[in-house]
Amino acid sequence: LEFRRVSSDLKNVVGQKYNLLIDCDTGVDDAYALLLACRCDLFNLVGVTTVAGNVDVHQVTNNTCVVLDAANASKRLPVCKGFSTALLEAPHFCPEIHGTNGLGDIDTSEIGIETPSKRKLNSELHAVEFMIDQAKLHAQRFESAVSKLSESDADVEDKMEALSAEHQLTIVALAPMTNIAVALKHYPQLGNGVRQIVFMGGAARSGGNATPWAEANILCDPEAARIVLNSGIDLIMYPWDVFEAFRFTRLTVQPFLDEQRSTAAKLAGQLMMSEMNRFEQDFAAMGDAGTLCVLLRPDACQMRRVHVDVELRGELTRGMTVVDWRERVYPPDLPAKRPNVTLVTQIDNKRFCKLFKKYICKRSEERRVGKECRSRWS
Repeated sequence: LEFRRVSSDLKNVVGQKYNLLIDCDTGVDDAYALLLACRCDLFNLVGVTTVAGNVDVHQVTNNTCVVLDAANASKRLPVCKGFSTALLEAPHFCPEIHGTNGLGDIDTSEIGIETPSKRKLNSELHAVEFMIDQAKLHAQRFESAVSKLSESDADVEDKMEALSAEHQLTIVALAPMTNIAVALKHYPQLGNGVRQIVFMGGAARSGGNATPWAEANILCDPEAARIVLNSGIDLIMYPWDVFEAFRFTRLTVQPFLDEQRSTAAKLAGQLMMSEMNRFEQDFAAMGDAGTLCVLLRPDACQMRRVHVDVELRGELTRGMTVVDWRERVYPPDLPAKRPNVTLVTQIDNKRFCKLFKKYICKRSEERRVGKECRSRWS
């Protein structure tokens, strides 16, 4: 049977397991996503790569380790430092949003978590090298599994999809996509081992946050975003439009603050209160954590297939994600391009909050270490 990558557009199902690689610039909302990735037993977290974004890459990497400590993640989990600068864009650090330390300037010692973290980076690989190695590894596993299928199987497409979910990699991009873009340039076959990339970035209809038209993750490295958007890999885009729709309030955050069994819950509660106090508002946006909830509960979202590209040269619109919403195109109109993104257009906040609370507030010792960590990094 010919080895090929399986399209996963809108085929993610409730209860499905994922091999995750998270690429992040750990600030407050990245922390929520990392906690969920570590605490949910449907995620086999194979590693975390870091990149400059909310703060510099050294602070990002320490923040990542602090959050992993709070989540009681395996000490063998690889954490690999990536790029300190974008391909072309100057840095856009934002201490006003995430605090000078990137984690809301909270004191994690209050919940028994040291900072700087004493967790050692157990891989000397650069983030790009690690990403390529993991893509090759998962491509080999997928290819081996596919080779055992028969062309005569009546349900071969369903079996291929199941094998893709079991053996290929899902990259969750929560930051400027510098690491991923460079990995694609160095190894164009990256997609053979990557089932999909789920990224928090861009805006579809709402306008941006960093500028009137550009969302911060895309603005921080628009050239990288364009490379990823045109890579041919299946993409799920979780845009600024739904970023603040997933939220906890001062009333609903209390169970996290009261939780005595889980440092993950305590950290999440501290971060939520820090955000609400910093901006003098009654809610905390969970932001990046929504990307993982989309994977866990695709039935709690509305999505649409569209074509998305990035504006690179506009004086006022650099970093804007341009979504082609047109349903009919006639000459001499600019021809429509094939959809390259599954765009999340709406989410069910109540179901997302229930999901997040379920995994974050469970006892730390109930957490399961992913099979990848047990088998390859032990």
